[in-house]
Amino acid sequence: MTRDIEDRIRLFSHHTMHFTVRRLALNMDQIEQYDPPPNPAKETDARYANYAAQYGDSSWELDALEPQVLSALVEAEVETIIDEVAWRDVMDEEQRARDTLQQIADRYDDVVEFLSAEDAS
Repeated sequence: MTRDIEDRIRLFSHHTMHFTVRRLALNMDQIEQYDPPPNPAKETDARYANYAAQYGDSSWELDALEPQVLSALVEAEVETIIDEVAWRDVMDEEQRARDTLQQIADRYDDVVEFLSAEDAS
């Protein structure tokens, strides 16, 4: 999947675009930790011989992991690359916007009256 995703991004993007695809799951450590149900590997796949030599004749589906596990894996990876200062700045701005919206909601009747008066003038 990882290689396929990289190939598709290259196919549909500008050739000068730089990107990195990081495989976050499903690796053998996670298979051992979370024990998702195995599936038979597809013998008809051209990559089967190499896969079977490395992993055996079972395969596992990423979507067999609980959504909370997938979310935690993504969150942990994002935390390793995030710019903490920029993140805090954005979170602060979002909080200010929420506070403003709450003030508007708390004074909704006054806001409607103000806007009606503006429309009348």
